[in-house]
Amino acid sequence: MQKSELVRPRSVQMTGLMCFAVFGALGVISYKNIAPQVFTDSTWWTTVCFAAFAFLGAFLSIASLIEKHMVSEVGLKFRNCFGIRRTIAWSDLRSIRYFGYPKSYFRLETNSGTVIRISAMLRGLPQFAGFLLERAPEDSIDHVTLGILDATAAGIPPPLKI
Repeated sequence: MQKSELVRPRSVQMTGLMCFAVFGALGVISYKNIAPQVFTDSTWWTTVCFAAFAFLGAFLSIASLIEKHMVSEVGLKFRNCFGIRRTIAWSDLRSIRYFGYPKSYFRLETNSGTVIRISAMLRGLPQFAGFLLERAPEDSIDHVTLGILDATAAGIPPPLKI
């Protein structure tokens, strides 16, 4: 059985770590008021905002390590950032659509109503697109999405407009 893993680029994890480090340091400086000439009007909410951005950066890094997507001939197995595991069969898909800018993701909906969003920035998309084209019910794929999946399976992933 052929398997492939969809993974986030390493740059996502590095961005999260950098946000954690920078905003964490700014939060500590704001809290301790180490440099009064720079932060003369530092208040408690400034520290809270810096801490919130630091925790968001940490969450981004940790979530990129926890989230897993495995595609195979049978279906898609995945674990989200909260550790919840799910498995869907290709034949169980009711709707497959691609949503472009600003988020750029594939939206898979099963017959039971479960919705899975697969980011277009994940590495391994050509194998994912190939399995969708081969195994998913033909009437479940939107006609615009079909063209994008064909290009992705050929090695041309959808553009990430920023």
